[in-house]
Amino acid sequence: MNLLRPVKAISKQKINSLSVSINTILVPVLLDNEHFSIVKQAGELAQEHIATIHLLLMPEITRNRNRPFIFRLLGFLSSPDISDEKALLFSNWKQYLYINYGVEVKCALNWGSWKKGVIKYAKNIRADLIVLKEQPIHRRFLTIGRSPVEFIIARSPCQVMTIFSKGECLAGWRQIVIPVTSFVPEKRIRTIVKLAKAFNFKILLIAIPGHEGAKTTPGFYFLTETLKLLKNAGNIQVECAYLKSNGNPAFDFLNYTKTHGGDALLTNRTNSDTDVVHSTENGMTKDTFIAPFYRDMQ
Repeated sequence: MNLLRPVKAISKQKINSLSVSINTILVPVLLDNEHFSIVKQAGELAQEHIATIHLLLMPEITRNRNRPFIFRLLGFLSSPDISDEKALLFSNWKQYLYINYGVEVKCALNWGSWKKGVIKYAKNIRADLIVLKEQPIHRRFLTIGRSPVEFIIARSPCQVMTIFSKGECLAGWRQIVIPVTSFVPEKRIRTIVKLAKAFNFKILLIAIPGHEGAKTTPGFYFLTETLKLLKNAGNIQVECAYLKSNGNPAFDFLNYTKTHGGDALLTNRTNSDTDVVHSTENGMTKDTFIAPFYRDMQ
């Protein structure tokens, strides 16, 4: 398949630049077909927001099996497995986004932990949005820790869009899930509202009621205020729902989106634009574990 072959543009009315500031989109990827479909959908988002995409490659790790077991267990003496073929494919993805969506693309490698790497890199580039591919959800009676996607949703300094859609374009979306927690999700509404109108997909608002009942909790107030915000936006399909919490909101939101056929989940742990703090030492950021993916790709 020739990745650089131009594709036919989606027939739709051009959307004006959105009022919310989405300048930098981070997309962690593996070099497979499923992630390529995520990259295409992220390309549409970046095109409409006139944003830069950062592709963060999560390479497979090749371990030296001749080393003692304890060293292999701790992950010592490991190195990223990046073949020339994969390097070329990664470069083709960058060119594909530029040719088909006209967006600037920067590429990097993650040399460490996947979930922690995404969070640190998002802070380092001051990302406005992280776009993730959904991962299989397994409910266990005894849950120790969180899945990588749950970890990122809980720790992200910016909005996180987890895509469940198996398609390759936003035109195939039917609904996007937006949780309403302890504040009105104005940033997320402004991020997606014009796209929802253009592609005619539904916005599904979900909230977790408190112990005293849904109508007496702050969540109900913020839900009604969010509905007022959407009403002012014009003709948009909106639906509301409450779900019972199991003590892990990130899991609950992901599971609800999966079981109710949502195409994407848009979360944000804060409504502030100024909560990202970058530590520096001797004039350089401490997030130095990210390596540029070849000089000519920057």
